[in-house]
Amino acid sequence: MLVEDNKINQKIVTLSLENLVKTRDIPTIGMHDRSERVKVEGEIRSRAYGCVMAKVWHEYGKDDLGRLYCYVDPASIMTYNPDYKLIHTKAVPDGDEYCELTIRRTTDKEKQDFLSKTTDWAEVDK
Repeated sequence: MLVEDNKINQKIVTLSLENLVKTRDIPTIGMHDRSERVKVEGEIRSRAYGCVMAKVWHEYGKDDLGRLYCYVDPASIMTYNPDYKLIHTKAVPDGDEYCELTIRRTTDKEKQDFLSKTTDWAEVDK
């Protein structure tokens, strides 16, 4: 964003998976201790160990609220391209040792649910 003469000029960014990486607002370093890419049942997945957000929620005894925060991931990807979602196959707040994420195609129902104010993100994040 550029500010000139009290005017704000914003570059329009097309919502696509390719541009998501360019516009992300969460740091790529410091959100977890380490990560790796693995192949599970023919699917590429990312594993993140030591999620900072999960640690904080756990310290407060609010793992359930921490899990709600995880739903930002499928919502973010679906915003950029509703044909895809980033889901957690494992999540530290669920008691797993690490978070494991993968990108999958969305169903027609998930696309419709995404536009609803009553979306059940627990159902989308599967």
